[in-house]
Amino acid sequence: MRDYFINRKLKAAPEEYLYTENRFDTYMKYSDYCRLREMLGLEPAEMKENQYLIHCMPYLRESLAQALRQSDGLNLSGSVLAYAGIHTENFSLYDGYGNGQELLIIVPDECVSNMDVLYGLYTANLSEDVNLKYLKNFCDKFNTLEMMDVNYVDGTVSDTESCMTRLPSYSKDYLHGKYVLFAERIEVMLILSLIYLGIVLFVAGTVIFSVRLLSEIREQTKHYRMLGISGMDRRQIVKTLQKQILLNFIFPLTAYLPLSTGIVYITSGMIISQYFLVPVFDSILVPIAGILGISIGVFLVIYASYGILMFFIAKKGILKVIV
Repeated sequence: MRDYFINRKLKAAPEEYLYTENRFDTYMKYSDYCRLREMLGLEPAEMKENQYLIHCMPYLRESLAQALRQSDGLNLSGSVLAYAGIHTENFSLYDGYGNGQELLIIVPDECVSNMDVLYGLYTANLSEDVNLKYLKNFCDKFNTLEMMDVNYVDGTVSDTESCMTRLPSYSKDYLHGKYVLFAERIEVMLILSLIYLGIVLFVAGTVIFSVRLLSEIREQTKHYRMLGISGMDRRQIVKTLQKQILLNFIFPLTAYLPLSTGIVYITSGMIISQYFLVPVFDSILVPIAGILGISIGVFLVIYASYGILMFFIAKKGILKVIV
């Protein structure tokens, strides 16, 4: 992790990034780990009694595997455990309030019997999606339960120890998960606002372009009328009009679509790398490709709809003047 921070030229050191609750390595019983994997629909992870597993975020896999293969084993509770492998599936490892913070050590059940429990987690899969109102009503039913405010950070960071925390009180229980994250993160509201603004600007630009093109076609009505007088078949005239509109709509795409895609890819990569202190995704292409795919699909549907509508309007006007 330290090397990653240095390569990113980040001022924050790993010690400052860790939450108070994650100052020490997080251990999990093998039985609990297997049950959580089952709840997530993941394949079973095999491990013998004298072995241990590592579950970490993908960016740590290579360096950890190299170091652990060269180690003499894990000395824990009087037993020496052999390294059995690494798993990197999504396992609530980011942001500190799940299964550790980037790194989780899976050991046989009896090895954790003498360890101190720093905090406990109750994990559940919901049978259906819920909204913010449901979550708040659920919290109101329990005196000690409240939603974790992911925008809240308290404490100070010294040279020797990180005291940063998102827990206002250790006497309460906190509701945390993907629904809470999306409900509480103010960044989501900002992103949705920007998406809405982008759609408005795109539709407005398409309307202006369509009106301008339709005006030009109306000015060219006399040329289409001359084609009719010279004996061109009405179907051929309609095909000519169709090609004119098609070319006017396609030519701008050949320049603007690749250019805008490149700009979005570069800016998205910069935003994602700066927003997340550590690389959350195996490949940054995956989330950006998904976002771009949906955006371009919606864009083409709206863009094509305006083109088709323009064709029928222009066709109706031209056919009226053709002899």
